[in-house]
Amino acid sequence: MRYAEGPKKGEAIIARIEAEAIPNDFRRTAVRNLVRAGIPERGAMTMTGHKTRAVFERYNIVSPGDLLEAARKLDASANMISATGTNPGTVEPFSISHPTVSDRIKNARP
Repeated sequence: MRYAEGPKKGEAIIARIEAEAIPNDFRRTAVRNLVRAGIPERGAMTMTGHKTRAVFERYNIVSPGDLLEAARKLDASANMISATGTNPGTVEPFSISHPTVSDRIKNARP
């Protein structure tokens, strides 16, 4: 592939592939795929050999599509709460009249 215009017109865009750069590209792809597959980040860090969160985060690139998906999930969660009156994953709406809460309040030290 060559440049179509500009001062480098006709020159090869990639003169040669640097072999040492490829493993980092694969590592970045692996981090993205693991995180998007729902693997907990700590597990992904262990699998990819990252020892620090700071370096792991440099590989975990957030795209505009990732942000849109996060917004959709947040919106779906808010709709679930308003429709059911409960947070997803809870069994019943929280109530102050719940026996264990009332017992704790009554038995609390002054």
